[in-house]
Amino acid sequence: MAKKSHIRCWLHILWGTKNHEKILTEKARLKLSTYFYNYAREKGIHMKINHVSPDHFHALVELPPKMTIEELFHLLKGSSSHWVNQNDIIPQKFAWDSENTAFSVSHSKLKTVENFIAKQEQFHWKMTFRQELDLLLQKHELLRLKT
Repeated sequence: MAKKSHIRCWLHILWGTKNHEKILTEKARLKLSTYFYNYAREKGIHMKINHVSPDHFHALVELPPKMTIEELFHLLKGSSSHWVNQNDIIPQKFAWDSENTAFSVSHSKLKTVENFIAKQEQFHWKMTFRQELDLLLQKHELLRLKT
């Protein structure tokens, strides 16, 4: 009798542009968002939602069972920066920051994270990406508050 494996691993992934520069225009952001959905589908990655901001990217993805988180970052970041540069999506050379961030997401919290990503525009009226990232790292106990 064959054994079955039941695997589901949701991740909230995010990263910034190089030096966290706000260089992605509204038009570039829309094109890049569509690119991420299409590329993820092509690679067998289910991307539930993404949001491209002027200086960073968020997505909620289901990690394929045979893919590592590092491979996921390499695929999405490498292909997207290459695509932006090859298609002259913005006037200058484009690159993502080398820092990668991923948080596991319980299936029961998918809607919460999905809503958080969907509301990024409003969220950044109040805080910068660096502040948001520090807050998330603190929440997930990956960054301690300085005392």
